[in-house]
This record gives sequence, structure tokens and C-alpha cells, in this order.
Amino acid sequence: MIVVEAVVAAVAAAVAVVVVVVVNNMLTVTEEVFFSYIKKDIYDPEFLLTFSDVLQGQGSIVGEIMAIEIKMMSKNTDSLERLRIRHNILMTENIKSVIGFTDPLLEKIELTWKYGFVTGVKVNDKDSLEELGTMLISDQFKYLNHLSLSGLGLGDIPSWIGQLSQLSILDLSYNKLSKLPDSIRGLKQLSELSLYFNEFDYFPESVCDLSQLKKLNFKQNNLTQLPDSIEQLVELTELILERNRITELPESIGELGQLDSLYLSKNRLTALPSTMAKLDRLRVLNLNASNFSAVPDVVFRLGNLEVLILSQNKLSELPEAIRKLSKLLIFDISYNNFSVLPDVFGGLSWLTELDLQSNYLTELPESIAHLSHLTALWLNCNNFSKLPGSIQNLNQLKELFIQSNSIAELPEWVANLTRLTRLNVSGNDLANMPEAVIYLSQLRELNLSGNSLTELPGSIGKITALDSLYLDNNKLTGIPRSIENLANLTLLHLDENSLTELPESIRNLSKLKQLTLENNNLTKIPEWIGVLSQLTYLNFRGNNIEKIPQSMENLSNLSILLLAGNNIENLSAKLKNKFELNEQR
Repeated sequence: MIVVEAVVAAVAAAVAVVVVVVVNNMLTVTEEVFFSYIKKDIYDPEFLLTFSDVLQGQGSIVGEIMAIEIKMMSKNTDSLERLRIRHNILMTENIKSVIGFTDPLLEKIELTWKYGFVTGVKVNDKDSLEELGTMLISDQFKYLNHLSLSGLGLGDIPSWIGQLSQLSILDLSYNKLSKLPDSIRGLKQLSELSLYFNEFDYFPESVCDLSQLKKLNFKQNNLTQLPDSIEQLVELTELILERNRITELPESIGELGQLDSLYLSKNRLTALPSTMAKLDRLRVLNLNASNFSAVPDVVFRLGNLEVLILSQNKLSELPEAIRKLSKLLIFDISYNNFSVLPDVFGGLSWLTELDLQSNYLTELPESIAHLSHLTALWLNCNNFSKLPGSIQNLNQLKELFIQSNSIAELPEWVANLTRLTRLNVSGNDLANMPEAVIYLSQLRELNLSGNSLTELPGSIGKITALDSLYLDNNKLTGIPRSIENLANLTLLHLDENSLTELPESIRNLSKLKQLTLENNNLTKIPEWIGVLSQLTYLNFRGNNIEKIPQSMENLSNLSILLLAGNNIENLSAKLKNKFELNEQR
């Protein structure tokens, strides 16, 4: 498979200086500059045309390919299709005659091209590695930038990989690797190395010699520790060590002065080294499911943190020192043991997302009201009996999740949260739909499922921005006619209620794509169902329906129809052939 990579980026004034040398009246351009353009995604048509002329003067087919690509990128060309055809012909000729690829080999790999040269190779068949290796180390692949051997089930990596000294990105993920060849040290230009989902139980020392590495991903291995020599990776900006068995980090990790993101979730850490305080560029720290019973003190010395994930630990106290992290944007302490929080959130005034779900909270500190930039708040699965009043001043809030508590009513001040687009109050004790909700003019998703609603107010039709409405698992016997005003509704869930007929007002919901009425008391499906032409999912399971209206055959977009648990005898051959397998899903 051949992929022609699109050239991005406009010409920048500050691009690298093109080195031009005149030798014997012939213009030559240094290949180092060209390779730097490839790696940095720089598109300079003047430079490329110059380089193209040089290559064509040398009789290289690539020069003509480059010239055609430049013309194809021009918005003024009137012969784009002709250029594409010529480009494909030359590419095929170059692949087969110049590079030497055969059709069987091409079926086992994917190539990425840029400016007429192969810049990326993804191997899909490990049996082709030996043949491919002899090619990749040849001069024809001198601009190879990205190599993927992902998902091949490899237990060993071929040693020739170390000869690809120009590689910037190497993906060895989803294999069975437990070691790397010593030749890997030859990849002096490597900036990204992916080793996730393998079987490493030790951190290869050879990786520490890759001094240009910026991103290293060791997720889902069996690592128990890191070597002290990790301090040699001085350019590292992202280190992913999630899902290993690491019990402690070396003191030397504090020497990674460029580190921006550190992912340590699901290890066996109980402490962090104090030297991490030197990571003054660290913005993202993920300590999810790390077995902490207290927040490590060094965390509060990372003053530039913007994202701090402490979910799924054993935390019950939040130190007041948290206020020192004044640049936090995202703070997640969900799935812990908090029953009370200190009144320190005034120091975290830049927070945009706060996740407090699955704790034992009954109230929130008043300082929550000072989170003037907060856009998302998770309070679900706590012990709230009422909505905390400190929320009412959060006028930037767009998403509020308070499901699975014991809230019997929502206060009128909810109407002040005028920017809300998602509101989930499912699994509470609401007997009535909160009237205040109708004033949330930007609300797109409303989830009232799992409450004790017996009816809906006619005013529900005023929430005209709604596209998703969840009313399942209530005690509804009817739906107000005003629901027909929800012209943007695409999803309506009415499962597990006490409806005896399909409300006719639904017929006017012309954008509806999903309609579910499982386990109600319906005895028939009205003929007008056929007007809901956008329906893709329709669920009538567990009712008392005996006949299917002919109009249902008009639902040309319908792909899933669920009818089990009824007494239907007249299912047409058209419907049966198209939907009978859905019940097995």
C-alpha cells in the first residue's frame, strides 16, 4: 500500500538557511538541509524546486516526482488529474525499478512518501523483515524517518535496525519483546520510541544512550525499576511508564530537566523521590491507581503542574499545600476515600476540570465558588442529598455530573448555570423534572434516567438545543406534546417506563436517530413511525406488540431493530432478512 503524505505548514520566514554551493557552474544543495525539511515538515517550494533541478540534472526520477508534487500543491493548476496520473506512474516506476520492491513485498508493507522519497515504512508481515532489511539499509532509504514494526508478535528485533541512523520515530509496540539488540545504540537521531505492550521486565540500558529521545513509551510491560542512567535522556519531554510493576523511581529522574509529561499510573509506587522537585518544566503528572495513601510531598513542589491525576488511590486527606499548585487546569481525585475536602480551592482558580466522583462527600467547601474558569465538574457516586450551593457561581460550567447520589430535587439557582451543555442527574431520587432546567438554553444532553418521574412538565419543549434526552428507568405513563418542539433531538431513551402507547408528538422529531422503548406496556407501533426517516436504531424489546406497520419498511437508514419479547407474527421478509441478526448483538 502506498500513502502519499500531505505536505503541511506554510513557508516560514525563520526556516533554516538553504546552503547553496556552486561547483563547476552546477548548483548543488546540501542534503542535510533537505533532510531537516523532511523531519520538520517544512514546505519551501523555492528550495524544493532547486533541489528537484539538481536531482533531474543527475538523471534521478525523484527530481521529476518532486516537481510534479510542487505543481499539484499549487492552487492555480488546471491539470491536477493529469499530474496525479503522471505522479502515480513515476512513483510505481521508482518503487519497482529503482528501489527494487516486488509486488509480493508491497502487499506486506505500507509506504509513506514525501517529496518523492520514502520517509515511512510500516511492516505488516514479519516474514518480510529479512528481505526488507537489506533494502532499508541501502542508499535508496537515506531519508527514512519513521519505521513501524508494531503488532508483529516479534520476540527479537533484527540487528540491522541499528544501521538506520537517520530514524526519528521507531514503533515496536504490541510485540513480545523482552530485550533490544545492542545495535539500537546506533539510532542517534531517534526522538520517539514506542515499546508499549511488550514483555520487558528490565529497562534496557541501551535506550539510555539515545540522547536525542524526546518521547519514550514503555506502557504495559513488566518493569520493576528504572536504571540510574536514565538521567542521560536529557532531551526527554514525555515518559510513559503506565501499567508496569515499578516500586520506586531512581533519584536520577530529577535530572530530566526537559520533562513535560510523566505517566506512572497502575504501578506499585508508595513514594516519589524528592529530586523530582527539580522537574520545573513538568506540566502533566499521572499517578492514577498507584497505591498512595497520602499525596507525596514532592508533588506540591511542582509549581508548573497543569494536570494532576490522583484517582484510584487510597487518599482520605488533601493537604492544604495543594493550593501551591496555582497553575493546575485539570485535577482528578476520583475513586478515593475523601469524605471532606479542605477549603483551599481558592488557590486553584485556573482549574477547568475537577473530578471528585466516587468518594464519600456530602458537601463541598465554599472556595469551590471561586473556580471561575471551571467548565466540567464530576460529583457522581458520592453521598450528596442536595446540590452544594457553592456551585451556583460557576458561570463557566458546561458539564455537570451528579448522578448516583441521593438528591431529591434541584434548586432553582441551577438556572444560573446558563452555559451548561451536559447535565446528568440520573440515579437520584427526583420525583419531578426540575423546572429550572428549562432555562438552560444551551443544554444539549439531559440525563434524568433512574429517578422516580411519573410525568414531565409541558415546559420541557423549551429546551430546544437538546440533542440527547435520557428518560429510561422512571415511572412515566405519558410524554407531553411539547416534546415535538425539540427539533434537534437525535436520541430519545424511554426504556423501563409504563408507557402504553407511543406518543404521537414523537413523529415530529425529524432528526431522531435512536429511539428506545424496551420494557414498557406498548401493544402496537403506530403507522406514522415510517416518517422518522433518520432512524438508525429502534428498540421495542419486551412489550406486547403483535403487528409491525408496513411503513416501517420505509426506514431506509435503520440498521438495528430489536423486537425480542413481543408476540409479532407479521414481520415481513424485508424486515426479517435485514434485522433478524440484531437480537444476537
